[in-house]
Amino acid sequence: MNRILLHALLALTLTSAAIGGGTISWPTPPLPPDVNPAASPLSPLTGWLNHFQQNLDASRKMGKIDLIFDGDSYSIIANPKGEHGGIWSPRYASLNAFDFANPGDPTQTVLWRLQNGQVDGLHPKLVVLLVGSGNLNPNTPEQIAGGVKAVVQEYQKRCPEATILLEGIFPRREKPTDPLRLKIKAVNQLISAFGDGKKVIFLDFGDKFLQPDGTMTKEMLVDFSFPRPSPQAYKIWADAIKPAIDQSFPPSSTPAAASASASPGQSPASTSGTVGGTITWPSPPLPAGANAAVIPTPPMDRLNRLQQAIDDAHKMPQVGIIFDGDSITAGWKGGGGGVWNHHHYTQLGAVDFGVSGDSTQGLLWRVQNGQVDGLHPKLVVLLIGTNNMYSCSAEQIAGGIKADVEEYRKRLPDATVLLLGIFPRGEQPTDGLRAKVKEVNKIISALGDGKKVIFMDFGDKLLTADGRYTQPMTGDFLHPSVPGYEVWADSILPVIDQFFPPTATVTPASSPAK
Repeated sequence: MNRILLHALLALTLTSAAIGGGTISWPTPPLPPDVNPAASPLSPLTGWLNHFQQNLDASRKMGKIDLIFDGDSYSIIANPKGEHGGIWSPRYASLNAFDFANPGDPTQTVLWRLQNGQVDGLHPKLVVLLVGSGNLNPNTPEQIAGGVKAVVQEYQKRCPEATILLEGIFPRREKPTDPLRLKIKAVNQLISAFGDGKKVIFLDFGDKFLQPDGTMTKEMLVDFSFPRPSPQAYKIWADAIKPAIDQSFPPSSTPAAASASASPGQSPASTSGTVGGTITWPSPPLPAGANAAVIPTPPMDRLNRLQQAIDDAHKMPQVGIIFDGDSITAGWKGGGGGVWNHHHYTQLGAVDFGVSGDSTQGLLWRVQNGQVDGLHPKLVVLLIGTNNMYSCSAEQIAGGIKADVEEYRKRLPDATVLLLGIFPRGEQPTDGLRAKVKEVNKIISALGDGKKVIFMDFGDKLLTADGRYTQPMTGDFLHPSVPGYEVWADSILPVIDQFFPPTATVTPASSPAK
């Protein structure tokens, strides 16, 4: 049965005719300065498309671009407000440099950007390319290498005069034996073959970020769970690529001012076609055996996973519990799966709507766009806010969580919301985000009334006696391991039992959701 027909049949029994899916238009108007971004519904795709639009506009205003940085989170070094902002201006601004990198973009999304106007009309001398980190979880080393090769070839096609400085993926995680580390080495070995020493120069300097024994410290990677190099790491990076930069831009030559207008007779670059439009979701499934890393696409994965979760929920006889949040909640489907089954959540009609990387505003958008329409759970377990930590103040994050609670209360008035305090982050109790997490949790604790909203903070149970977040509770100082999910399940068990008494049958009702 195709998706459209399934939706049509489901619509006969649901209060809302639309069950997810649709189109997203971009660009969207900017938020007023006094609006809390954490409490403003925003599709992750809309945010990404708006950022892409902003990069297009900003690059065309320069008139001339000689040096391009592109890739994912690692490649972002142009932000003057960032920890690494002191490197960009003295080293690259005078070279007419522009940074097109976007956090989390896999190879297929960089391809989509290139094929949708990113470099049209530009004539760079050098492209510094670091991509593939965003593919590490879903793709094999061979698939990732194929995606990197496709990006290199697309740049060669669209900027044939440019030299490409292709960098090896930077090491991640703390230990050299970590499976992700080994996977990165395998990818780098494969993509090293793309370098010809002339138009494509391959450079792997990841070992310079490591200790002699191969471990990664926080002096280099601020947060082991995210690719966030420290200022020291960015300096190592800048020094490592300096020879290639000097080859394309000899220090003895007089650099053109970054703000200078285009050369006489040269008009500012412009994009081809119309910028902006609509994106339809969910996207069609890939053909069997296809390599997703080489198929140009915007970052649709979250929306497609949302659609799949909506479809799966409406196939259930009855939804009794909703778990919602970000990757920590989504982890119930992975490492926490055994704990999920042990506590019989499936028999209680539990569904997991957690979306990796989501924020308070992303969750708000999901709830407003069909996620829970037609469902009638007794309980909603809500854990959200950790992905707002770097971009929002504690007050803004608390405001976003409040908006999420209120939206759930509006759409599911018969349900009780079990609001969880944000889990600890970082290994040590002195780590920067620990205090901010506590501040947010203190504010949102006031949302609990003990009846329709129950607040619970058991983060301390995940820590050692001296406040450290370590194994076996976590592997990356953010996401719980299996013992962490056991602590979670045990902590919320009294509330679960309140709504689903152990003596009662745990078999879901056989009638469809009304």
